[in-house]
Amino acid sequence: MIYRFLMLNIPGFILQAGSTQSRGGRAIWNVLANFKDIVVYTMKGKEAIELGSDPLSGEVSGEEDGITVYGDYDDNKTQVYATKR
Repeated sequence: MIYRFLMLNIPGFILQAGSTQSRGGRAIWNVLANFKDIVVYTMKGKEAIELGSDPLSGEVSGEEDGITVYGDYDDNKTQVYATKR
């Protein structure tokens, strides 16, 4: 709830996931992805790909050109962000 409060009340505030996430940390990102006023996303080049909550995997994920993109925090390649919509 603190992360959401900060995003909604500080203009331009962007939260970035760490490169390694605990199971509890990943759960926080899933919760954030469920809020209508928060967008969770990853970047592919200069394009933002919106990620949603995936209750089966416990990961945030999204679709890009028919390919599922997961917020795989532990690969050190994928960065996940959240901000006010």
